Amino acid sequence: MLNKQRLAECVGLWLAEGNNKCHDELTFTNSSPQLIRHFHKTISPIYPNKNIRVYTYSKTGNADSPIGNVAVRKYFDARARKPYFIWRLASVEVMRKWKPLVNEFLQDTTLHADILRGFFAGEGNIKIGEHNNRTLRIAQKQQKAFIDNLLSTLGITSVFRDSDRAYYITGKWNWDIFYRHKLADLHPEKKQKFYLTYGKFKEAHYRAYHIRDELRSILIEPHTTEELSQLFNRSSSRVAEILVELKKKGVVEVFRVRSQSYWILASQKTIIISSVKQRYLNLLNRNPHTTTELVKYIHVTSRSASKRLRELEKLELVARDDDKKWKLLSSEKKIISL
Repeated sequence: MLNKQRLAECVGLWLAEGNNKCHDELTFTNSSPQLIRHFHKTISPIYPNKNIRVYTYSKTGNADSPIGNVAVRKYFDARARKPYFIWRLASVEVMRKWKPLVNEFLQDTTLHADILRGFFAGEGNIKIGEHNNRTLRIAQKQQKAFIDNLLSTLGITSVFRDSDRAYYITGKWNWDIFYRHKLADLHPEKKQKFYLTYGKFKEAHYRAYHIRDELRSILIEPHTTEELSQLFNRSSSRVAEILVELKKKGVVEVFRVRSQSYWILASQKTIIISSVKQRYLNLLNRNPHTTTELVKYIHVTSRSASKRLRELEKLELVARDDDKKWKLLSSEKKIISL
């Protein structure tokens, strides 16, 4: 079934980062692997059996594609501060259908928040200046009617500055609108910066269960207790108290990594480990090994290796076989190493 919200977000992404003057190919360019995957997962089922390619550009010329089972071409770009990607579907037929769909979505005011969410992920940024000056910006060479219309529909006030080639959005009321419609949520880095900045707008006293409610949207990615404390302008002990309560209810999970507690929603089905533990998993991914062999490979003491392996065993990532060798276990959970 077509998910109009996701598709509207991709319309916004394409308007921001696609080649909308081209008539024979649908493209999307971005440095975020998550956005490339989001675009591909949404668009590819709509146009099956089409010629989709991904082009990667990096200083090494060896950047991997964010998506699998698609033809990849890798290129060198000395100017690339970090790898970026171009998703490309070459088809005149597709573009004949795509552009009318974009116009149709732009006319549907119920989709304007979703379109703007995608557009902000592509062209938006968050600027924190002196004297607590907090500004949402949308880069654009010139003022455009469809952007004005998107902002107007949602009640967002803005100023376009020709000198800076950008829309400037300030004022807590505008940030509140961005918050209600989750307009900064699509791009993972911009989302985190938005919520950390927005938290500083908050009044001294929160309504009941405010922090609990917000944690359910923020903890789709791991955060430390200290990070959450700063976000909500509350003591670490108060935030930890709420997190422990949510943990008891099975809402969140906590993982200890290098003396830091990392929290994440249980629904994310994620295990967070240290980069040291990841080395053990990498070795066991090749072949089972005894503790002594792992000590030799990783250059640690037997006591340290045994402790790490028992911790991984507790996470159900490794187990010891009848030959007293440690082996890697398959897991449905995503593993994040920090």
